[in-house]
Amino acid sequence: MIDRQAALEKMKAWGLVFESLPPSTPFRFREVPHLPEVQDWFEFYTPPWKVPEDSLIVDVGARTGDSAAFFLALGYTNLRLVEPRLDLYQTDLEHNVEVLRSMGCKIDLHLHPFKSDCCLNGAAFAKFDCEGCETEVDFSHMTIPWSAEIHFPLKKLEHGIFEYMPCIGYHRWTPWVEPSPEDLIRSQR
Repeated sequence: MIDRQAALEKMKAWGLVFESLPPSTPFRFREVPHLPEVQDWFEFYTPPWKVPEDSLIVDVGARTGDSAAFFLALGYTNLRLVEPRLDLYQTDLEHNVEVLRSMGCKIDLHLHPFKSDCCLNGAAFAKFDCEGCETEVDFSHMTIPWSAEIHFPLKKLEHGIFEYMPCIGYHRWTPWVEPSPEDLIRSQR
């Protein structure tokens, strides 16, 4: 895995950090992340231990492919992207996937709602930032390391019963654990 500074420099060169948007970039993003958001990605969206660069990384909530470019900047070249919001992101995502493929990234693209039985097979790490689809994920049964940005505190179960999810904000690896005060502060940025 590439170190943070080298990955950040790659992201700046690709126009993926707001302060350094180059005059032209092959990517099409609706929003370019600000540097503080990218710093959060380094903290929360990187695997918990050294994962070989050819390992499969799953990006649930791929949007326009910005976090996929982040993973490529870190040196991960085998990605599975899942994006259910085709009305908002499909055209830009498909374009950016082609750009990433031309940069040597192997991408398996899923343009449908998240389904754990097909999306997580063979993965070494999963990132969830899917603006609400986390309510469909049973994090207590995840068998791989994961990171999630939780947007809704309740998960609807059968017959209108709700189950409490982790607090809103970023969570990593260990499901159903309350965040630390530092995590709460960081998630309110």
